[in-house]
Amino acid sequence: MSQLTDVRGQVEAWIDHLNQYSEISERDIRRLRDLAYARAFARMLLGGNRNRFGGHEFWIANLRELNGREFPTVMAVNRRIRCLRKLRVFVGHRFTTAVTSTLRHNLQIVLRPYGIRPVYSDSDMPNGPVFETILERIRAADFSIFDDRETEVRPNVLIELGAAIGMRKPYFYFNYGNKRTVRINNRHEPITTASDLAGMLYLPYTSYSGLFVEFARRLPGFLVDRSMAQ
Repeated sequence: MSQLTDVRGQVEAWIDHLNQYSEISERDIRRLRDLAYARAFARMLLGGNRNRFGGHEFWIANLRELNGREFPTVMAVNRRIRCLRKLRVFVGHRFTTAVTSTLRHNLQIVLRPYGIRPVYSDSDMPNGPVFETILERIRAADFSIFDDRETEVRPNVLIELGAAIGMRKPYFYFNYGNKRTVRINNRHEPITTASDLAGMLYLPYTSYSGLFVEFARRLPGFLVDRSMAQ
């Protein structure tokens, strides 16, 4: 019973988001609310099946936290959204084993339904200046994602973020703990770029499970608003 209640609550949260951003008709909102409280709907999701309604497909994905624990989480994808081309996203993050494996696992869950290919700065690096290669990958990507988790000592991600801003590239900034400073040379310096981030670009978070649900909710509108999808 607790699993059914949890699934219903998560579906309700998705419905509230869809209603807030007018991504679904009022009639479908009412029908989806009724459906969310039908045991068959929740049991279908818990059984590993997908359920499509009102142009959105719902399923349960196993999001991960850094400690390796998995969180079965209701996800949804807007099947009405069509990317105008094969999109690539540059992803900047701290290269620890835990962050690398966990972040990339969660990103694939959200990006794959839209056919978006992530590009990482440590993948297939050619011989030559490393930073120039990173700059070229940011420039070639359609948009970027920057996660500042565990970057207090080595703020490379913020340098990459600054490059993306300088190129006027659209991006998401995942701000762990809603920090406003970063430690550089044993001093806490303000994150001046954060003041430029607002709305769906800037996502403060305390857990990956919460972050990636919010990211999945914001991504379709982000793509449409920036003429990458329709």
